[in-house]
Amino acid sequence: MPSEHVVRKGAVGKEMFFIYRGKCTVLANDNKSPLFTLKQGSFFGEIALVLNERRTASVIAASLCETSY
Repeated sequence: MPSEHVVRKGAVGKEMFFIYRGKCTVLANDNKSPLFTLKQGSFFGEIALVLNERRTASVIAASLCETSY
């Protein structure tokens, strides 16, 4: 649903996400300001997965979206 967090900065990340429909917004360090928007066909969460680190940014749904991990 729009405005819901998909991932939160600092959380343990064990998966990455692929956007099948809709848009998601990556938020700045203040967790409010948008850095950029990811669209259908984009992916995110790979940094935490590959490097076995905590999430480096928060991502929220910018519209009704469908993701898969």
